[in-house]
Amino acid sequence: MPLTPEMAAAGVTPSWQVYFEVADGDAAAAAASREGGTVAIPASGIPGVGRFAIPTDPAGAPFAVITSSV
Repeated sequence: MPLTPEMAAAGVTPSWQVYFEVADGDAAAAAASREGGTVAIPASGIPGVGRFAIPTDPAGAPFAVITSSV
């Protein structure tokens, strides 16, 4: 995904994002929060793709979970 001018102005830099396929993205994000992480981006749907969320681990490292709609 290319960085938009707004993203660059906010200090966003290019990076990799790891996605883990899970049975239930909402439950996985909630579990990360219960275990000491946070939810940076709450679960939401992407039409034709599935449902994803971006939690962080207890040390603050972000990762993504996705439940594909295939």
